[in-house]
Amino acid sequence: MESQSGVTILRSFPYYPNAEEAGRLVRIYAPNCVILSVADLPEAGRLAEEVRKSLPGVQFIAVHDQAEPSMLLQVIRLGIQEFLSPPFRHDIVAESLLRVRTQLSTDSVLAKGTNLVYSFLPAKPGVGTTTLAVNTAIAAARITADPVFFGDFDLSNGVVRFMLKLDSERSVVDAASTDEADESTWSKLICRKFGVDFMHAGRLQPDTRVSPIQAQRLIEFLRRPYKIVFADLSGNFEKYSIEIMRQSRRIFLVTTPELPALYLARDRVAYLNSLDLGDRVTVLLNRAVKRSSIDEKDISSLLGLPVFRTFANDYMSVAQALQDANPVKENSELGRQIAEFARMIPDEQSMKKPEPAKKFLEFFTLNPSRGRA
Repeated sequence: MESQSGVTILRSFPYYPNAEEAGRLVRIYAPNCVILSVADLPEAGRLAEEVRKSLPGVQFIAVHDQAEPSMLLQVIRLGIQEFLSPPFRHDIVAESLLRVRTQLSTDSVLAKGTNLVYSFLPAKPGVGTTTLAVNTAIAAARITADPVFFGDFDLSNGVVRFMLKLDSERSVVDAASTDEADESTWSKLICRKFGVDFMHAGRLQPDTRVSPIQAQRLIEFLRRPYKIVFADLSGNFEKYSIEIMRQSRRIFLVTTPELPALYLARDRVAYLNSLDLGDRVTVLLNRAVKRSSIDEKDISSLLGLPVFRTFANDYMSVAQALQDANPVKENSELGRQIAEFARMIPDEQSMKKPEPAKKFLEFFTLNPSRGRA
């Protein structure tokens, strides 16, 4: 908590030490909501006006030790709809935050940020999710020439740092934990390579985790400077991973044709349905072979979802890329498939999932409502 000129801001991401600094900082690191003391109403009004100039749609919650009618009226005149005073009862605070969140979902600056946030989720470890995700991010940056971010959120087994020989000592944990950011501090958190701003998972720290609120704030920040945001997840459904998936436009579930992977993929689809995230799941089939006892129709029937894209089992290309710390070669079969997939990333229409093909007998089955017509 910081106090300047009689104005106190309870900071989340980031804080504004005074009105002069607000305009500069807000363009770099935008929050959802500022909790603002109105003990000094003129100064509070000046600060609120300065922040709104740079961040239209930002929401304020006014805080004062007294809830007198005259005070509430002056707060409303500042354009602040939410007001809290002691005692801070849990239910009242929760209702206030819920109203702010509802307002933000429809009227905030976040709507002006990108909605191209994508999560990559493995059906099981070892199905090649990170390889697909990393190469898709690089291909997307090459194709679109727009700012692209890639975060390795597998805090136990993240290998992006090894794959690309990233030299930064800072990780996604550091980024999620920071309270302030500007151009100089952000540049120390990322490694820019192949046109993508990468952030690795860091060294193994079993007791270190990212909280859901930290994950939410980080993704919300990333929406502003980047056109496309990729998140590589562990598949362990940590609370922060679930929050990232809630923030995502699509959840790419990566599986291979092997039965153990398909079995676990089906469980993940069921669990995501229970979280009301099933409509965001898109199935990617990796390491597919041309002659297999299990084809795409079988997989779609098993998972209850169509296979959106298929990627070749190109072991040599992947092995060479790992050895050289480079992306898969563009002229390889896998490289061409990834490039084709990456071209679809910014276009929602191309990302529409096809309807599962009907089985032959279904063409002879009447819908009950049609049968009565």
